[in-house]
Amino acid sequence: MMGRVLNLHSKVFTFKEIHFFEQLCASSNLDNEINREASVNLIARLLAIQRVGYLQYSDKNIQDYIGIANEWYSKEPNPASPFTAYDRFLEKETEINGRQISCEQTPRNIFYIKEILDHNPNDKVIIMVRDIRDVLLSQKNKWKRKFLGAKSIPLKESFRAWINYHPFTIAKLWQACALTTVNYKNNPGVKIVKFEDLVSNPSEVISEICAFLGLEFEPQMLEVPKMGSSNRQDSNQKQGIDSTVLGKWKTSGLNSSEIRIVQKTAPKEMKIFGYQEVTLPSWSILDLYYFIIFPIKMGIALLMNLNRMRNIFETIKRRVSGTK
Repeated sequence: MMGRVLNLHSKVFTFKEIHFFEQLCASSNLDNEINREASVNLIARLLAIQRVGYLQYSDKNIQDYIGIANEWYSKEPNPASPFTAYDRFLEKETEINGRQISCEQTPRNIFYIKEILDHNPNDKVIIMVRDIRDVLLSQKNKWKRKFLGAKSIPLKESFRAWINYHPFTIAKLWQACALTTVNYKNNPGVKIVKFEDLVSNPSEVISEICAFLGLEFEPQMLEVPKMGSSNRQDSNQKQGIDSTVLGKWKTSGLNSSEIRIVQKTAPKEMKIFGYQEVTLPSWSILDLYYFIIFPIKMGIALLMNLNRMRNIFETIKRRVSGTK
């Protein structure tokens, strides 16, 4: 939603999820020297992801964009590293779309803020924080996106979303993101925005975000389409920021075991961001189910996600402990 809000500004172009960090390039290789052919291949892959879609692109699509990637560099110096190639891609694609500012919204970028700001100190980072239980509900229903308007999502990806879900896994991931967020709370290049504040006072919060980015607030930024949710059908006709999405976890979708698991996993981080725990029974038979199913689901999930990690140990470490 934040990406769509920013994309409605006349100067900002919001990219699809690119997944450059981690999947296309490990952090240890960001500055490695690469030749022209490697640069062109990387740019072609990034173009395929952006224009075809992260979940839909194929090797054939990459080949379709080799010519464009070559053309981009026919009169310019070749990028010297994967990161400079990535930078060049963002700059050129934004320019092609008639905008001046690139907005890259891949969620896992939160674990690479240091690398981003080390390379581009003038970049700005917006971190969205949301109640862990609403995040859990969203992730629990993520596999349904194909049937709520995102028809292009392959069935395999719906199954991957289902197998990836476990309340303990989501809780640990949220905790790592929360710890990372705390580490950047005093960084002048980072703004922390609570989802609840945004949907409750959209005009005020978006104006603050624009001021942080050095942009003038534009009223059309409030007319964001109501789509992308895991809990309701997309609607291109309905626009605006809907405060009724707050606290959905309280009324439907989560059982007491799921809520108990996340509250016991990240109580300190919940308190830091003002999310109050609710009182629950001490245990349920469902607790045993989640305990038994955890290693099974995580084993399958690991196998299904291996091709999304250049360095599996780095990926797991960042998701368990966060980053500084």
